[in-house]
Amino acid sequence: MLVDIKLDTNNINDIVTMEKILAALRGSRSELFDLDSEDVDSFMNGFSPRSRGVLRLIAKSRTGRMKESIIREKLELDRKGVGHALRIITKRARAKFKDPEGHLVKWDANTAEYDEDKNLVECHYYVSKTTLGSLKEHFTKKEGVVDN
Repeated sequence: MLVDIKLDTNNINDIVTMEKILAALRGSRSELFDLDSEDVDSFMNGFSPRSRGVLRLIAKSRTGRMKESIIREKLELDRKGVGHALRIITKRARAKFKDPEGHLVKWDANTAEYDEDKNLVECHYYVSKTTLGSLKEHFTKKEGVVDN
């Protein structure tokens, strides 16, 4: 089946649509990894305080979702700092799961907010329910109770 779709690369809504279409065409290879409780300790070993902080904040959430602005505020990071931490987490997760396209932490394009120059200024990051439970268990065991 051949489908012809015309999207405007200057329109932010069309760009988000293109990302969704491309993910679907890839066969959902960029799915969320499930980090189970048996692997979480070794996975977390050696992360910088910044990367651990991002994962700890997500673990503190009830739903496994966290706004980037809260991550920036709580960890005193700028957007580049958050991005760097997420790249490190993603690189390690892809190596562990031997999947060059998957994610441990993903951003929700439906929550994206842009400024007048079409720069991303806010979004939500999230993990799978399995990963959330494993992170909560890890941080509770290693650092005390994880608050909701």
